[in-house]
Amino acid sequence: MYARFGKVKHIDASKGVAEVFEATKKAMLPQVFFMIGPKGSGKSTVARELANRTNMVVLNFDHFLREHHFDLNDYDNEEATMALVRYLVNETNPRVLIEDFPRNETQARLFIKNCVAPTEVFYIRCGKDMCQERLLEIGSGHPSYVPSALLSKQVKRFYETSGPLIAYLKKNTHFTEINGEKILPNVLKDVYSVVEPTVIHIRTGGNASNELRK
Repeated sequence: MYARFGKVKHIDASKGVAEVFEATKKAMLPQVFFMIGPKGSGKSTVARELANRTNMVVLNFDHFLREHHFDLNDYDNEEATMALVRYLVNETNPRVLIEDFPRNETQARLFIKNCVAPTEVFYIRCGKDMCQERLLEIGSGHPSYVPSALLSKQVKRFYETSGPLIAYLKKNTHFTEINGEKILPNVLKDVYSVVEPTVIHIRTGGNASNELRK
């Protein structure tokens, strides 16, 4: 049985106690959402607005690395991914949006193997010019601001290195690509349409039922 943003989780009690225990721990983990994209694509704004509208909490992976004293540039650090998994084991909120994670295919595989598959992956695709425009709007005093020359390198690096990650996530997860070139309110609408799908229930009754039986 499967629902768009939820599952009935079955655990095979015929297995050993240790296996049942591990399966139960995983079943109790929160739903996890990933949000990836280049610097300046609007991830933080979208994540913040999404958290305001839903019962999600937002976890920025860069902030997590700093708080746990990991090197932000060491993308192959398996211990950082496992630390994130351990953190989520103790998370009481039912839904968590992780911003800027995973950074590569290795992280994605390790996370899914040891934690849970993401309920949804949001990939905000955005060109360098629009990323620069967004950072200019927030101003040089904002903690997320980086100079244009550095931003160009970061955006270029993202698209040069993210190919295997994107391919893996498309194949193995619910993956939604969002056009980040739109104005941010429209980007948010695209995200909301996935998180909060419209359900139309057409119910028969009265004369309508009689017509259908003819």
